[in-house]
Amino acid sequence: MKRWTNHPLSYIKRGLTSLFVCIVALLPLVSLAQWSHVFASTSDSRKATTLPAFQERKVDETAQTPQLFDQPLISVTFDDGWKSIYDVAGPQLARYGIHTTQYIISGTNTDPGYMSDAQIRALQAEGHEVSSHTITHPDLTTLTDSQLNHELGDSKAVLQKRFNVPAADFASPYGHTDARTLAVIKKYYRSHRNTNGDYTNGVSEYDVNTINSFDRYNIIGVTVRRDTTVADLQKLVDYTKAHNGWLVLTYHQVDDSPSNFGMDPKALDKQLSYLGHTDVRIVTLGQVMDTVVPTHGPEF
Repeated sequence: MKRWTNHPLSYIKRGLTSLFVCIVALLPLVSLAQWSHVFASTSDSRKATTLPAFQERKVDETAQTPQLFDQPLISVTFDDGWKSIYDVAGPQLARYGIHTTQYIISGTNTDPGYMSDAQIRALQAEGHEVSSHTITHPDLTTLTDSQLNHELGDSKAVLQKRFNVPAADFASPYGHTDARTLAVIKKYYRSHRNTNGDYTNGVSEYDVNTINSFDRYNIIGVTVRRDTTVADLQKLVDYTKAHNGWLVLTYHQVDDSPSNFGMDPKALDKQLSYLGHTDVRIVTLGQVMDTVVPTHGPEF
């Protein structure tokens, strides 16, 4: 009798022990399943949803190549490849008929905060341009020669392979360059865009590219900040028109964060609406650079 009563207790103990072991063994699997769900959701959020039909501007409906410094030109560029560029700016750009140059950080293609390859290709299909912005967005002036060649050369090669583009134009992270880095940039790219433009002290040839000061390895770019207004853009456009200049604007992410290098979605919509309704031709940076060397000769 005593033996019979102890026997089921022994089974119960063994069962509980086995159950505990199974739970412990399954915990990592549950964790992995949870993470898989998170990553699957992230992947889904970066699908290339359908963009609105691109509305061509009248002034841009021409097969004529841009006439640099014989007519005013505007180029709109975006740095880094943020996901918000596709989600927020993409439909706005289509609505106002503005093609852009996207300077892409090639090493962020799996980061949920940045555009997926599918989203970048969807922008390409609407006429937007892919150019290079390094692999990891370092300050180029702090790199060794080997690191510099990797960030510049391999970024170009990766973009060429992934998007079937020349990736011939480049913008340096933070706008930081020096004589050494520019020499390597020239080895891989036909142009370099800086971020030296600053309209806050009045607009001049230091903010808009003009024939007297143009350097294709030091193309002046004006960073559009969160506090930039439509009135600020109007001053830049007026100077561009008065001097047959080339205004290159640089945007970053589009969100409601406090970063001064981001742009509020509503403010961006107002700015793109203004630009889209100007009578100045808007072209990609590559469209201009395609004409620079054969038109103006090697001195540029």
